[in-house]
Amino acid sequence: VSIYETIQNDQSNIIYIPIIGSVAAGTPILAEENIEGYLPMLSTFLNKRKKYFYLTVKGTSMNLEFPDGSYVLVEETPYVENGQIAVVKVNGYDATVKKISKSGSIITLIPL
Repeated sequence: VSIYETIQNDQSNIIYIPIIGSVAAGTPILAEENIEGYLPMLSTFLNKRKKYFYLTVKGTSMNLEFPDGSYVLVEETPYVENGQIAVVKVNGYDATVKKISKSGSIITLIPL
């Protein structure tokens, strides 16, 4: 059973998470937060103490995971583990989605 079938069958555990903009899967783009709409998610999949939002993927460098135009659900956190896929800000204001590789003090952003 897909998550969307579950959402359609059980509206009691649904919350609506804002789509706040887009994120580059390629060259980083300016990170702007403007609510463009909302998408449903089952509350049982989320930690009530965390903040979540959706971003629209723009570009093809992450096509294996997130095709151009798809939505990515983001959990806001100050730390990312080595090997995780994350939305990161580059130079404080440009955002991109990439796999994270850490080696000592060096962080590499890897397209998939």
